[in-house]
Amino acid sequence: MLAIGKIIFEKLLSKVMLLFVITFIAFILMNISRVDPAESYVRRHATIPDEAVINQLREEMGLNKPIAVQYVDWLKKT
Repeated sequence: MLAIGKIIFEKLLSKVMLLFVITFIAFILMNISRVDPAESYVRRHATIPDEAVINQLREEMGLNKPIAVQYVDWLKKT
């Protein structure tokens, strides 16, 4: 009975690790794109992008935080 529990635990752990790797790859791919999310948002909703507005939006979106903090925040939102 103990061996079955160990097998289930190992399979569950491998699934969790796979999910972590997939989310990490998706996050990194989003971050290495050349598009700045804050600037893109301002361009869609305003006629002339103002640098002060873009910087304020980056602050609100948390884009000025370290990449590890951004990843954890992103995981919490999804």
